[in-house]
Amino acid sequence: MREGPRLENTGLTAHLAGEENAVIRLLINDRTGTRVASLPRWAVWLGVAAAAGVGLLIAVIGFSLILVLAPFVIAAGALARWRLKKALREMQARQGAGPASGRNARPAPAGVIDADYRVIEEARTPDPR
Repeated sequence: MREGPRLENTGLTAHLAGEENAVIRLLINDRTGTRVASLPRWAVWLGVAAAAGVGLLIAVIGFSLILVLAPFVIAAGALARWRLKKALREMQARQGAGPASGRNARPAPAGVIDADYRVIEEARTPDPR
């Protein structure tokens, strides 16, 4: 079995000082067994740069969509609010024009619930006692 480079007291990375194209060694453990794969450092940096570029692209597209769609959403909300207020005013006008409108009625004192009651007579059977 071949031994790897020995570390001296100069530091943990002293054995890599002369290697310009250092690689990252990965242990891959799957159903077929354990194997060693090596990945050059430039490939790792390329992958990190690509992931950062994709993330930046997604962020730019998202912010662009927000800037484009925000005025439409605000306008739709204002239109819906205006139409809802108009419909509410019409409903209040129709409700107030009825014969039993309470426009002239004075407000009930605090703590009093005002209501109209109707008694429904049911046929009563005599008590069988």
